Amino acid sequence: MKTTGYLFRVLGSTLLILLVQGISLAGVEDEEKVTVYSLQQEGWEIIESDTREESLPGLPPYQFLRRVISLTTYWLQRDKEEIVCQIRYDSQLDRQQEECDDSYPIPENSDA
Repeated sequence: MKTTGYLFRVLGSTLLILLVQGISLAGVEDEEKVTVYSLQQEGWEIIESDTREESLPGLPPYQFLRRVISLTTYWLQRDKEEIVCQIRYDSQLDRQQEECDDSYPIPENSDA
């Protein structure tokens, strides 16, 4: 009986540690994710966007269905900096991926 109680306490403690670590790792990952929306919340403004779609055959076993890959590019500006973000959506996998580059200074016109 004593070994069963001890075993349950060890398993419970281990699961609790793994749960807490998983939550803290997920929190760090969420904080670092830069999105178009999070940039807008920080004062960045969308100055331009472009959407392209590519129609492909579906993946097996749905190769006879239409699969659409949509790629939207956003250009955002704040002060004298710009960031480019891309959102890719795959209709068959129903997955969206979003990536934003690092910001870079906007070159000044040298038409003088």
